[in-house]
Amino acid sequence: MKHITALLTLCLCTPAWAATPSLARRCLDYGKAQMAQNRDVLARLNASRIDEQDVEINRYDGYVGRQPVATELRAALRDKQGVSGKLLCLLNDDTPLYVYIEPRA
Repeated sequence: MKHITALLTLCLCTPAWAATPSLARRCLDYGKAQMAQNRDVLARLNASRIDEQDVEINRYDGYVGRQPVATELRAALRDKQGVSGKLLCLLNDDTPLYVYIEPRA
């Protein structure tokens, strides 16, 4: 049984080449909406784009507290200078619930 569970876990990880670009953009748009009051962060996000070659989607069925979460999306953000940060998005039914943006170091 442990082997079947491990195999299913491996199969539910979607590689970058198969990731849905619109889902990553939806997460970025959600992040922009959440940061609407912070002009500096919003300006940085508006200047950034999703690096479609660096999107990872992990699908699973779990909870964060009482909130069901079915998808974790990770993506690199790029601007004119290169990598501008990383985006982490938690989704349920492909609807963003939470976005964390880690700026470039």
